[in-house]
Amino acid sequence: MLYEHVESCLCALVSLPDVTPGTVKLITEFAYTGVLPVTTDNVQELFIAADRFGISGIMQACSDFMEKQISPQNCISIWGFTNFYYNPQLMKALLFMLNHFEAVVTTSDEFLMLSANELIKIIESDRLIVKQERMVYEAILCWINFAPDHRKEYISLLLSKVSKGQLLKCL
Repeated sequence: MLYEHVESCLCALVSLPDVTPGTVKLITEFAYTGVLPVTTDNVQELFIAADRFGISGIMQACSDFMEKQISPQNCISIWGFTNFYYNPQLMKALLFMLNHFEAVVTTSDEFLMLSANELIKIIESDRLIVKQERMVYEAILCWINFAPDHRKEYISLLLSKVSKGQLLKCL
């Protein structure tokens, strides 16, 4: 009898493109338990899925996790993530980068992957903190020298963002 009842139930498969089974499992467990094990490996995928489905509790948990993880080595990728998924809390990554520019330039491989427009946004910010303007000049040269054939066209534009007095001292 039970078998007949199961056969008469309408069953439907739901397709969730771009969401892994592991993420669906975590979201489902969160719905039942309120517990969400956020890690560096799953945080972005969880945030994206939560954004897509409007699950603010998961978005907040992921934002809190990413905010606590901000460092010179990852602040650029977290800031880049906010270009696709705006979150005011994660804009702290940009402020972190501006406040720790020297550490970011000297320790982050992500710095060399910035686009010219992203670098301009950083170096022309009123909130950029450096001990000496020379650091901005050296950062520009480092960025250009990483891919000189593709980036030499930006030299004058980028150097125009360095104060003229400091630029003369650097040369």
